[in-house]
This record gives sequence, structure tokens and C-alpha cells, in this order.
Amino acid sequence: MKVRFLSVAETELVKLLTWYEERQQGLSSRLLDEVEDAISRIKANPTAWRPIGEKHRRIMLHIFKVGLIYRYQDDEIVISEILDLRSDPIHWRTKF
Repeated sequence: MKVRFLSVAETELVKLLTWYEERQQGLSSRLLDEVEDAISRIKANPTAWRPIGEKHRRIMLHIFKVGLIYRYQDDEIVISEILDLRSDPIHWRTKF
């Protein structure tokens, strides 16, 4: 199954990785591991997580307050956005 990140999701991931690494050395690696784990869980069962809007779903990371917004279509997982859930929820709720 193919996984693709939209550019906005890649940008947000880089920002989060930088922020966490500045807080504590090695923390960005833990975040990246969590993202990879979430993607593995999506691959195992793409429709298991809560729908958001008509086409998207959200999966939460276990350790970090981060959510992945994705859609599953034609055997492809598209990561549309990575949400820093420490921020204002109204901001991200209006997007989907």
C-alpha cells in the first residue's frame, strides 16, 4: 500500500520535529517513530479511525499530542495534514 504526504503535512511534520528536538535531544526521533507506528496502524486497517468530514479520518499518536489526518482511496493512503493538538482546536476543526 502506497503512502503519500501532501506538502502541507510534510511542512508541519518538519516544524514539529524541529520544535521537539529543540526541547530535548532525541525527542524528534521518538516523534518520527510514533508517526511511523500510526502509519503502520492505518495500513493494517485504514477505515478503523474516526471519520472527519466526508473523505478524511484522524488517528492520534499515543505519546505526543499530534493527530494525522488522512484519506484512503484506491489502495493509497494520503496524509493530508499533521495536527499539533496543543494548538487551538477551532483552527483545525474548521479545515475538515
